[in-house]
Amino acid sequence: MIDHGSYDAAARRTADWAGGLLTDDGFRDCAPVVLAYYKAPVGLLHTGDARAAARALRFIERRFYADGDFHAGTDDPTPAGGRSYRNGWL
Repeated sequence: MIDHGSYDAAARRTADWAGGLLTDDGFRDCAPVVLAYYKAPVGLLHTGDARAAARALRFIERRFYADGDFHAGTDDPTPAGGRSYRNGWL
């Protein structure tokens, strides 16, 4: 039988850790590339931290959103085919 409680506890610890790194300018010590951020809002939201998820989204929008797309910068390693996938998470 699977102990879902241990998975929930691990997710909560990860969300607490990530939330502690989150500032208005993104995650402390995180590369400023959209590939590093695109799953964070969903993860934070699903662990119950809607405020942190919204804060992450605000940063992502300010930093990466233009012309109807979350653009990867020239230093972002997202392959061209992965951009629609990434945008779907956001």
